[in-house]
Amino acid sequence: MRNALLKVSMGVVASLLASASWAVAPPMPPATSGSGDGGMKHALVSVTGTTVSVHISEPPADVAPASPVVMTSGHGVDYAPGKFDVLEGVSFNAQYGWLPGSALTLPADRAIWIERTGAMQPAGSAFHVYEGGMGMTNDALMEGMPYWTMDEIYANDGDQWQWDGRMQHDYYTADMPGSYAMSFRVYVGDLTGAEDVTYTPGTATLQFRVVPEPATWALAVLGVAGTLARRTLGRRRKS
Repeated sequence: MRNALLKVSMGVVASLLASASWAVAPPMPPATSGSGDGGMKHALVSVTGTTVSVHISEPPADVAPASPVVMTSGHGVDYAPGKFDVLEGVSFNAQYGWLPGSALTLPADRAIWIERTGAMQPAGSAFHVYEGGMGMTNDALMEGMPYWTMDEIYANDGDQWQWDGRMQHDYYTADMPGSYAMSFRVYVGDLTGAEDVTYTPGTATLQFRVVPEPATWALAVLGVAGTLARRTLGRRRKS
C-alpha cells in the first residue's frame, strides 16, 4: 500500500516539475480549449445599412465549439517571450475572435468600436483580457503572434477598443474555477470613439468556464494518501 501511494505521489510531482522545465510559446487561439473542443469561435460583425449586428458561431449550425468555452491551464508553464507572462499561473482562452460577417463598408471618418458593457465572474476572482490578434504571421501587415501587444484591454465597463475589421483573437484569463462572461456593445463611431448615433449598435456576450486545476485534485489525492499512510503506520505500531 505504501509503495503504491509513494509511486502515485512521485508521479504527480514529476509531472508538475516536467511541465515547468523550459519556456515555450503559448498555444495559438484554436488550441486554448481546456476541454479538447478545439477550434475557433467567431463573433461575426455585420453592418447592414445603418444597423450593426453580431452573430456568435454556435453548433450545430456553425462549425465552432459550444458556449461556454473551457479555459486551458497556464499553471506551471513558462511562456516566452516575456509579454506572455500574463498567461502564467492562470487559466486562459482565446478561441473567441471578432471577424467580419460581411463586407464592412464605412465612411473614411468612421470606425467600428467594441465597448465592454458588463462582466460576470465568481466573487473574489480576477478576469482580464489581453490584446492578441491574428494567428498567421504576416510581416508586411505586421500581423501574427510576434506583433501582438498583449496589453490589457476591456479592464472596466465602458472601456473601448477600435477594431480594424481583421480577425482578432484576444486572450481572456481567470484565476478561479467557475463561470465567466463578458458583454460588449459593437458600434460605429468617429476616429476618437465618439458614437455615431445614426447607426444602431450590436451586442455580444462571450462565455467561459474554468474547471478545477488538475494539480488541485493531485494535492487532494496526496492529502488523502498521507492520511491513509499515517493510519496504516499507526495500526502497525499498535500491533
